[in-house]
Amino acid sequence: MIPETHKLWRAAKDLKIGPTESVILVTEAPRRWDELLDTQLPILIDNSVGSWDLVCAGLWEAGCPLDVPARSVEAHGRVRPLNWEQNVLSPKPEGPEWSLALRWTHPSEGWRARLPLWGQHFVVTRAEQQAAELVGRLRDLGATATAAPTITFREPDDPKLIKEALESLSSFHWVLFTSPNGVEFFMEFLKSSCQDLRALGGARLGTIGPSTAKSLATYGLKADLVPSEFVAEGLLEALTQQHPMRGQRILLPRAQVARTVLPDRLRELGADVLVAPVYKTITPDSVSLPSLADAELIPILLFTSSSTVENWTEAHPECRWPCYCIGPITAATAQNRGLKVLGVAAEYTVDGLVERLLADGHQ
Repeated sequence: MIPETHKLWRAAKDLKIGPTESVILVTEAPRRWDELLDTQLPILIDNSVGSWDLVCAGLWEAGCPLDVPARSVEAHGRVRPLNWEQNVLSPKPEGPEWSLALRWTHPSEGWRARLPLWGQHFVVTRAEQQAAELVGRLRDLGATATAAPTITFREPDDPKLIKEALESLSSFHWVLFTSPNGVEFFMEFLKSSCQDLRALGGARLGTIGPSTAKSLATYGLKADLVPSEFVAEGLLEALTQQHPMRGQRILLPRAQVARTVLPDRLRELGADVLVAPVYKTITPDSVSLPSLADAELIPILLFTSSSTVENWTEAHPECRWPCYCIGPITAATAQNRGLKVLGVAAEYTVDGLVERLLADGHQ
């Protein structure tokens, strides 16, 4: 049994090495690596032995078999299968803190160990109604995934603005949507008004990104403008480069609390902008902290908005798990809250976030 005070105890737990398993612990560079390999026992090597390249070189020169089961464990608990590429086990760990296990394959791994996100535990902080799909996708890719909603959505405190805007919907030149939630709540208000989709016939529709455009498409509407950069600044640039704004009447149905860069800049360019809240973001009554007892992995948080970051850190200020973020604005919020950002999606969508996880899982 490895004592909990031992440096390699955490790695053994992440690898699911049982307390009765025989294993060789290596915390100092051995005189001869071949003597350890000859034992045929599982070997757990700490980074204090030397650099990754140095350890791999020693194992290679000692004749370590190419098909030997090998696993790396990084500081935040990620376990990854390894393969020899020339004389180095790959992929290399990302940080200076790591452990290397040889000849250890847990009986329960099976085919799941070959899935790209096997050995990782993600905590999805999206709203409950949106988290289930992402949790399912991550599990299908081999990860352990837990939903811990940090936000939920309600109608705005004062729906007067959107109701008045819908009465004169045909007078707007543009309607700009900055989130799928904005589309969904806008349509609910439209259904309960005296208008219908025909009132949008004279307006051009802009969305902040493809996910929002897809939400529009479910109502039979095609976005006239989708920027290449999925943030407010990207929508602003795409809009102003192609169309003069002076004299344009623009409806912006969105969250009750949101960044003001888009309406402020459009007004500076001479547009008549009506910001009409169609929903508000609130914190659930409780933000659950996932149990680590079953997962035995240090979780990685997934944030899809600044609100998810803020609500998580306010609910669990002591929690400093690393995270991935959907975009740079969310990442900046996470860093300002003292969290380590492991990566940011290249495309600022949930699909882009999953692609980033897959890319990092293959490094």
